[in-house]
Amino acid sequence: MKNNKKGDSAKRDNHKEIENCQNQKKDEEIKVVDYSQFEASTKSGIHADVNRIRQKDEIIRAVVKKRRNSAITCVCFVCMAGISLLKGWIPALICILIALFFLWRAVGKFSDEYLRELYEEGLLVPGMIVKTEPLTIMAIANMVAQEGAAAVYHSSFQPHPLYWGTMDQQEIGEALRQVEEDNRENSKDEWEVLKEIAQKFPDLGNGNMILLDENYVPFGKKNYMDSSLSD
Repeated sequence: MKNNKKGDSAKRDNHKEIENCQNQKKDEEIKVVDYSQFEASTKSGIHADVNRIRQKDEIIRAVVKKRRNSAITCVCFVCMAGISLLKGWIPALICILIALFFLWRAVGKFSDEYLRELYEEGLLVPGMIVKTEPLTIMAIANMVAQEGAAAVYHSSFQPHPLYWGTMDQQEIGEALRQVEEDNRENSKDEWEVLKEIAQKFPDLGNGNMILLDENYVPFGKKNYMDSSLSD
């Protein structure tokens, strides 16, 4: 009986060893580049002024303007549909379908809760103004993966300067100090990386993104409206 117990114990040990080796092998297979150095984990901490956001945030204002234009276009096609009925139902139906499309683009609004969350829950990242006419803001952020997750590219990223959300210089100063503190943990100074990218790519337009590897070296360029990469 003793020999059998020893044999069973040895089998269990061997089984555990094999299982551990298999798990280790799986871990090695799914191992990806650690992009966690790009991970912004600190929230802004500001108390956002919704009225100021609606007044200053150029990204929000641009979206609102597009929605208003879509609403106007929708009304125009509805009127055209009414006129087209004199010629036949097919032209009128086409106009109605186009009007519905622009109506879909025009619906929705930014609630106070959304705007407040956008700034107060937003994550701090280094950013700088590279042009004033038109206003062009460049920021560096993790677009690849959260720590421990598989590498997946996100479709877009929109920087919203803290100044658009608050006039409180003390809160802005505290946020900047936190960005500096987080920046010390990175392999390169991200402010310097931004300056280098701005010099290398002076003609970046709205929505354009420069893709960086784990060493902050550019390896591609894309627009968040386009899923393909280009050199």
